[in-house]
Amino acid sequence: ERLVLGRPRLVVALGGVVLAASVWGTTRIKVETKFIDYFWPRSEVYQGLLYIDQRMGGTTPLEVMLTSKEPGYFKTEAGLRAVEAVERCFAGLPREVVGNVRSVRTLLEEVRKASPRVTMDGLGKIGAAAPLIREYSTADHSVTRVLVRFRETAPSLHRNDLLKDLRDHLDAAPELKGLDVRPTGVFLLYANMLNSLIESQRTTFLLVVAAIYLMLVLLFRGPLLALMVLLPQVLPVLVCLGTMGFTGVPLDMVTVMIASIA
Repeated sequence: ERLVLGRPRLVVALGGVVLAASVWGTTRIKVETKFIDYFWPRSEVYQGLLYIDQRMGGTTPLEVMLTSKEPGYFKTEAGLRAVEAVERCFAGLPREVVGNVRSVRTLLEEVRKASPRVTMDGLGKIGAAAPLIREYSTADHSVTRVLVRFRETAPSLHRNDLLKDLRDHLDAAPELKGLDVRPTGVFLLYANMLNSLIESQRTTFLLVVAAIYLMLVLLFRGPLLALMVLLPQVLPVLVCLGTMGFTGVPLDMVTVMIASIA
């Protein structure tokens, strides 16, 4: 109390510095989370996901749906080149992040290891391969999909950056012109959910601050005094968020609640 009353300018200056640093830190907050990070490295869940990532080609699936107006298109050479173009897009992403990639073309390549001359028409006549075709293509081969699994344990996993690079590759591929190309799957849904956290955080925070300010105006019967009381109420929250930004703690389904609760 004596420090505050004796050095008011110093207190205000230090408060301004803390406020500015906290606001700067909030701009550095990243929206990223990995399901595996919720478990201790020695836990069975962590070790199981780590094994799947490293030995079985990744955990989180993403699909690229290709749609043509022409029935049977993805049985043709042009259709297979379009599928191969999507696979090359995944090949352009960091290898430590991208896991197993599967498509009707990779199925055809596997069958050709035993029967080099087999074609797409012949693939459907092979007993073991015929049921697997429906995993990738519709019955009329006008819609097909390329499946990939991403490694959740990869340190360089950044969903937004990966999806942006993927979309850039897909837009630039000449083999995909005239086709409807649409990424989907759990990986994309999870990324969209994380992106919505930032917007909901801003909206919720502003609504809470506005509600508290109105209550303070009624309590102190003056907007200026209410604003003076509001600033120290908001500062600890900004300090918390700024610290998260500087230390690299991302916003996720759990930490997004901190500011609202505070």
